Amino acid sequence: MSWSTPGWLLLHLKVLLRIRYINNIKYNKWDKFGHDKFCGEFEVFLHDVLSSFTGMLDITLVLDEILSYNDLTIAMLLHDKLENYHDYVITYIRFLLQQSKKKEYYLRDDIEYRHIVLNRIISKLLLLKARHGQNNHNNNISLKNMSHAQGRCLAHLIALWMELKLPLSEIEKICVKEENFDNLKYGLNNLLFHNWCNHQTTFDQNTMPQFSPKLMLKITQFALQSQKRL
Repeated sequence: MSWSTPGWLLLHLKVLLRIRYINNIKYNKWDKFGHDKFCGEFEVFLHDVLSSFTGMLDITLVLDEILSYNDLTIAMLLHDKLENYHDYVITYIRFLLQQSKKKEYYLRDDIEYRHIVLNRIISKLLLLKARHGQNNHNNNISLKNMSHAQGRCLAHLIALWMELKLPLSEIEKICVKEENFDNLKYGLNNLLFHNWCNHQTTFDQNTMPQFSPKLMLKITQFALQSQKRL
């Protein structure tokens, strides 16, 4: 136990996690989003803890405890409060993948659920932005890191849609919007032209996502412009 993680905190955390675990395994009281009546209490608990121990808390121990119960919903809640948008998205996709492996076909059978999920994920990806440094060198490093993080998240999302044989047009429809494309073009370029096989392991280079010519043209034009600037 870390000096910065009080015993009472971990005990309270264990109790809440145990209650949710039993609610799910024994009573099947989680909804399709992984929520139960204790999620609200968990949100208040995490807010109070993070506010009281700002800069002192060993978040790794808290996250490890949450993941020991495989409670990805609460892990997502923690990442969201910490503004770890990359980890939020990756954890959310892992949660959706677990649902499909349990033969809970919410994504496949419920269009409205898919749209809610996509909007939540894309809204977090749009918050992954480069931090501007004092010179171009710092800006390029930050932009590169942001592009890589976006690309990895998008690759996992797209691979999940492909694995479940869901229409990629649903993802494309959101990405191609002008207000979204300006932010997501870095990640799309990163995954399609550089890191598709590095970001995900389900599909190889011969099985690329099949987007429309319109979106591919926009991404290609941006990729060519990016190369000229380098």
